[in-house]
Amino acid sequence: RRRAEDLLQVHARQQQTVAQLGQLALVGEDLQALMEETVRRVAEAFDVPLAKMLECEPHGRSLRLRAGVGWQDGLVGQAIVRATPDSQAGYTLLTDQPVIVKHLPSETRFVGMPLLHDHGVVSGMSVIIPGIGGRPWGVFGVHTPEQRDFTHDDINFLQSVAHLLAAAIQRKTGERDLQALNETLEQRVTDRTAVAEHRAAQLRALAAELAQAERRERRRLSKLLHDHLQQLLVAAKLRVDALTGRRDHGELGDMADQIDELLDQAIEASRSLTVELSPPILYDAGLPAAIEWLCRWMQDKHGLTVELNMDVVASQTPLASEVCVFLFDAVRELLFNVVKHAGVQQAEVRVTHKARGLLRITVLDRGAGFDAATSKEADVTAAGFGLFSIQQRVQLFGGQLDVHSQPNTGTEISVEIDLAADETSPRTTGDQPVLDAATDRGVSEVSPPSPVAGEAVRLPSLGETQPVGASADDGPDPGAAAPIRVLVADDHAPLRKGLVTLLTAQHDIKVIGEAVDGEMAIEAAQRLRPDVLLMDIHMPGLNGIEATRQLAKQMPELHIIGLSIEEHEEMGRVMRDAGAATYLPKGSPPAVLFAAIRSAMPVAEEA
Repeated sequence: RRRAEDLLQVHARQQQTVAQLGQLALVGEDLQALMEETVRRVAEAFDVPLAKMLECEPHGRSLRLRAGVGWQDGLVGQAIVRATPDSQAGYTLLTDQPVIVKHLPSETRFVGMPLLHDHGVVSGMSVIIPGIGGRPWGVFGVHTPEQRDFTHDDINFLQSVAHLLAAAIQRKTGERDLQALNETLEQRVTDRTAVAEHRAAQLRALAAELAQAERRERRRLSKLLHDHLQQLLVAAKLRVDALTGRRDHGELGDMADQIDELLDQAIEASRSLTVELSPPILYDAGLPAAIEWLCRWMQDKHGLTVELNMDVVASQTPLASEVCVFLFDAVRELLFNVVKHAGVQQAEVRVTHKARGLLRITVLDRGAGFDAATSKEADVTAAGFGLFSIQQRVQLFGGQLDVHSQPNTGTEISVEIDLAADETSPRTTGDQPVLDAATDRGVSEVSPPSPVAGEAVRLPSLGETQPVGASADDGPDPGAAAPIRVLVADDHAPLRKGLVTLLTAQHDIKVIGEAVDGEMAIEAAQRLRPDVLLMDIHMPGLNGIEATRQLAKQMPELHIIGLSIEEHEEMGRVMRDAGAATYLPKGSPPAVLFAAIRSAMPVAEEA
């Protein structure tokens, strides 16, 4: 009975120890202090002089004495025990079971480490302290220099303490990790935000480069068609027209008419393809004229009536070349979206210059609309320039894209560009559009051989030879009516020769010189003083628009006729605004050209 009472007291004391340690584990902040208090109270509960807590080192080959009582000074925190099967701690880890040692000197399972023998240990027991993820944190052991029979109840108590300690260690470790995470969270968020912004910038740059690569290739093909194929076709048509004026009627005449009709069809097909690839008017007349042309083209091509409202300031605002191209492409794509998705035949384009240097272009329709809230991640369209691409590119110019739409209520999409950020906008190499009608067009990618700059040239036509750089005093025979003196400026040699051939056949027209660019046209006009100047708009260096503007100021009496492959009303307006008397497409009938030239001379009054 006495023994039973003793056992009950021991169990009660052990339960009280577990409860007290549990309370300490919940409120304690210092993990090392908790471990030291735990080994002290466990030693008291078992009435043993030695207790220890060993922690597994990260490499797993040894354990370090983290806390203990009864050990020689300097060992706690420093002593190392091998985690091998020949040590009690290593054997405990290996078997993953509690170990009771009754008599260490006669133990056959392991020999024990010097740490135990140096302290005269005879009996003891050890259990595993669980860790995270099924891996042990360490080993908890109690020892005595006296032989003692530890029971399974003693093991259960020691395991309870070990599990309680494991929970405290895991909680403290978690709190420490959480604190470290909180301390680094702001930096990690900053770093990840920087990575996300960098990737977004890369995506925007990629979208811009893809759009620019497509634009460059479209422009290259358009220039090849415009500067060469179309010019050759028009030159051939001029030669056929000259032949038509000399031929006799009959089968040859019918064939010439058929060839002329085929050339007209080929020129029109080439013009249409050029415009769809890259409208030359954007590069020759600037963004305002290009948008005006686009609105009319959408009506002619797709039956979409577009109302254009552009304020005066916006129409006169100079823009960087890349901004011109981007805004034109954006407006064209948005109008295409109206044609494809809105289900209406009317749209509106507004171009406004706002305060603080902001240019805003808005495309509106009253069609089907869509749920803008669920379309933030709009796909790139088949044309390669959908809302997603516009959104990516507009950010490169320091601008923004605003989308307002609801099903069955229409759509309003605005592109706003900060012109103050123009100097930081992306640039590309290659042919660039003009900012307004006064900007150089630039050298064609593939140019025909040109005469020496500044020298007007004269090519013989129909067997007739005249000196190069004929003087302004050259005139008709005495008694004859003075012919109209014409200077031809065109950089395309076959077309220029065709014009000369056609004009020379007229008895009242005299070609006195030729030029292949704007600067040469100005020099030749000042020296030769022609009555009429046929001015091609598309020439390398100084283009025909700026050359016309300069000559109109210097020689207001000069009758300038603008010539271009395009049949755009907007191009004619730009040339007339620059000072040209009239504007003609190069494919116009010869009679129209002759009439325009002869209109330069006053009609003589009948006697």
